[in-house]
Amino acid sequence: MKKKSGIYGIKINGKMYVGKTLNVNLRWIQHRSNLKRNKHVNPYLQNAYNKHNEVEFSIIEEAEYWLIEKEIMWMDKLKSKYPYGYNITDGGEQVMLGRKHTEEAKRKISKANRKPDYKERDKEVYDAFISAGSFVKAALLLPLSPSSVRGKVRRYEKENGLLPKNTLKKSLDKPSYNAYIYI
Repeated sequence: MKKKSGIYGIKINGKMYVGKTLNVNLRWIQHRSNLKRNKHVNPYLQNAYNKHNEVEFSIIEEAEYWLIEKEIMWMDKLKSKYPYGYNITDGGEQVMLGRKHTEEAKRKISKANRKPDYKERDKEVYDAFISAGSFVKAALLLPLSPSSVRGKVRRYEKENGLLPKNTLKKSLDKPSYNAYIYI
C-alpha cells in the first residue's frame, strides 16, 4: 500500500481536529490507539472521545507539499481551533510535549516541510492564476492569499520574460511630460 501524505480530520460530536502527516494511515492508527488507551496528548480530543466513544477519521486533502500552510488553511475553513474544534494550536507546529524526534524522523519532517524550489512553486501558482483568471480565484484554489498569488505570478512573469497585462512603462517619446502608457 502506497503511503499517503496530506491533511486529515478527526470528527467527534460534530467538532473537528485537523492535522498533517506524511503517512495518513499510520497517523490514524496512532490517534486511534492513543484515544482507546486514554493516552492522547490532546485533552480536548481525549475527553470528547471518552464521552462519546465515537470517532470519524477522514482524509481532507492528499498533499506532498505545503503541508503546514494547508493545515492552517483547513483549520481555518473547518473552524477546528478550540473551543469550536479540538485543535489546541494555530497549526503548523510539531507538538511533541517533551518527547524528542529520532534523527530519521527529523529528516522525514524536514523533507515534508521543505517547499519545492520556488521556481516550481511559482510556475504552479502562475498556472492556477491563468486557469482561474484572477488572483482572487487562484487564491481560492491554493493555500495562499490573493496578494501572495500576485507576487508569485509577477515574479514568475519577470523571471521568464513574460510581460503582465497592463504593465506601466514610462513613455520615452515625451520624457518631459512624465507620461505613462499601457503595453
